[in-house]
Amino acid sequence: MGTQFKASPKTIRRDAEFATAVDTLSQIGGEQVKWKILNRSAGMTKKEVIALASEAPNNPAKIAKVLEKRCLLVKPEQPPTLAHHLTLEVGGLVEVYAPDREDVNGRLGRIQSVADKTATVWLRHIATLTLQLHTFKQKALTAVSLESQPALKQVCDRINRLYNLGNLDPFELEILSLLERPTVHTPIELQYLEQIEAKYKH
Repeated sequence: MGTQFKASPKTIRRDAEFATAVDTLSQIGGEQVKWKILNRSAGMTKKEVIALASEAPNNPAKIAKVLEKRCLLVKPEQPPTLAHHLTLEVGGLVEVYAPDREDVNGRLGRIQSVADKTATVWLRHIATLTLQLHTFKQKALTAVSLESQPALKQVCDRINRLYNLGNLDPFELEILSLLERPTVHTPIELQYLEQIEAKYKH
C-alpha cells in the first residue's frame, strides 16, 4: 500500500493530462462534448480521451467526426443542477473539474456536505498529506462509483464491518470517521484501522 500511495503524484499528473485533453476536445466539439465526457455519458475512458486529444492538432476534422458520433449515441442532457444534486451525497466519491485550479483539477474527493448549489469536498494536500475542505459548485463535481476504486472500496467495507459491530468506543468511532475522508489512505492511517480490527477480531 505504501508503494501505491507513493504513486499518487503520478496519478494526479495523469488526471491533469486528462483535464487538458478534455479542454482540447471541447475546443473542437464545444461545451456539450466536455460535459458528456466528464459525466461519462459519452462512454469514453480517460485513455481514449487523451489519445483523441493527442491526434487533434494533426487531424481535427477526423476528431470532430468521432466526437459528433459519440454525442449522437447518448441522450440529451437533463437539467444539470437537478441531475448533479441527485447524484451528490455526503460521503460520496466525486471527481473535481476545476481547470483554473491545478492543485485540485481532475482529482477525486469525498463529499463532506451538500448545499443547494454547492458541495464541500475533502481533498488531501499533497505536500503536507493533510486533508482539507474545498467548496465547489455542484456542476464542477461528477459522482464516481466506489466500485471503480477497488482499494478504497475495500477500506470502506472494512470500516462498515466495524461500525456494524455496534460496540465501538467514542474514540474508535472518531478514528473511523476520520478514515472515511481520504480517497487514498496512508500507511499510518491503515495501521490505525488494523489496530481497531485486531481489538475486535474473534
